[in-house]
Amino acid sequence: MHGTALYGTRASATVNTTIVIAKILALIAVIVVGAHYVHTANWHPFVPASTGISGQFGWSGVARGAATLFFA
Repeated sequence: MHGTALYGTRASATVNTTIVIAKILALIAVIVVGAHYVHTANWHPFVPASTGISGQFGWSGVARGAATLFFA
Protein backbone atom coordinates (compact mmCIF):
# COMPACT_ATOMS: atom_id res chain seq x y z
CA MET A 1 0.00 0.00 0.00
CA HIS A 2 2.81 2.41 0.78
CA GLY A 3 4.46 1.73 -2.57
CA THR A 4 1.35 2.83 -4.46
CA ALA A 5 1.08 6.10 -2.55
CA LEU A 6 4.76 6.76 -3.10
CA TYR A 7 4.39 6.04 -6.81
CA GLY A 8 1.53 8.54 -7.05
CA THR A 9 3.58 11.19 -5.29
CA ARG A 10 6.56 10.62 -7.57
CA ALA A 11 4.38 10.63 -10.68
CA SER A 12 2.72 13.85 -9.58
CA ALA A 13 6.10 15.47 -8.91
CA THR A 14 7.37 14.38 -12.33
CA VAL A 15 4.31 15.77 -14.11
CA ASN A 16 4.56 19.01 -12.14
CA THR A 17 8.25 19.39 -12.99
CA THR A 18 7.54 18.74 -16.67
CA ILE A 19 4.80 21.38 -16.73
CA VAL A 20 7.00 23.95 -14.97
CA ILE A 21 9.82 23.35 -17.47
CA ALA A 22 7.34 23.74 -20.36
CA LYS A 23 6.09 27.03 -18.87
CA ILE A 24 9.62 28.38 -18.49
CA LEU A 25 10.51 27.41 -22.06
CA ALA A 26 7.33 29.07 -23.36
CA LEU A 27 8.13 32.24 -21.41
CA ILE A 28 11.68 32.33 -22.78
CA ALA A 29 10.36 31.80 -26.31
CA VAL A 30 7.90 34.70 -25.93
CA ILE A 31 10.68 36.98 -24.65
CA VAL A 32 13.08 36.00 -27.45
CA VAL A 33 10.49 36.38 -30.21
CA GLY A 34 9.06 39.58 -28.70
CA ALA A 35 12.51 41.16 -28.40
CA HIS A 36 12.61 41.50 -32.19
CA TYR A 37 9.56 43.79 -32.10
CA VAL A 38 10.93 46.25 -29.52
CA HIS A 39 11.54 49.76 -30.81
CA THR A 40 14.01 51.40 -28.44
CA ALA A 41 13.20 54.84 -29.89
CA ASN A 42 9.88 54.60 -28.01
CA TRP A 43 11.73 54.49 -24.68
CA HIS A 44 12.43 58.23 -24.66
CA PRO A 45 11.03 59.83 -22.59
CA PHE A 46 10.54 56.77 -20.41
CA VAL A 47 8.22 58.68 -18.09
CA PRO A 48 6.42 61.50 -19.94
CA ALA A 49 6.36 64.90 -18.29
CA SER A 50 3.52 65.56 -15.89
CA THR A 51 0.62 67.66 -17.19
CA GLY A 52 0.01 69.16 -13.76
CA ILE A 53 -3.04 67.00 -13.19
CA SER A 54 -2.50 64.37 -10.51
CA GLY A 55 -2.38 60.88 -11.97
CA GLN A 56 -1.99 62.01 -15.56
CA PHE A 57 1.50 61.21 -16.90
CA GLY A 58 4.63 61.84 -14.82
CA TRP A 59 5.45 59.83 -11.70
CA SER A 60 1.94 60.32 -10.31
CA GLY A 61 0.64 58.59 -13.44
CA VAL A 62 3.08 55.73 -12.89
CA ALA A 63 1.88 55.41 -9.29
CA ARG A 64 -1.76 55.51 -10.42
CA GLY A 65 -1.17 52.75 -12.98
CA ALA A 66 0.68 50.62 -10.42
CA ALA A 67 -2.14 51.07 -7.91
CA THR A 68 -4.74 50.14 -10.54
CA LEU A 69 -2.89 46.94 -11.40
CA PHE A 70 -2.31 46.11 -7.73
CA PHE A 71 -5.95 46.43 -6.76
CA ALA A 72 -7.22 44.72 -9.93
